[in-house]
Amino acid sequence: MEILKGGIVLPDNIRGRDIYTNVIPTVCSLKVMLEKLEVAKGDYSQLKQWEKRSIRLII
Repeated sequence: MEILKGGIVLPDNIRGRDIYTNVIPTVCSLKVMLEKLEVAKGDYSQLKQWEKRSIRLII
């Protein structure tokens, strides 16, 4: 696990997929999306359209 700035704990894998290999490129990085979700207090509707598409692939 990796702890990012702001105290976000990032696991090594998500739903059984390693986050460091076979990475799908996105417009917005996972770190930035998680930070935006944290600022929005988890309100998914406040994300931009391309961020919503990207995060749906992960969640």
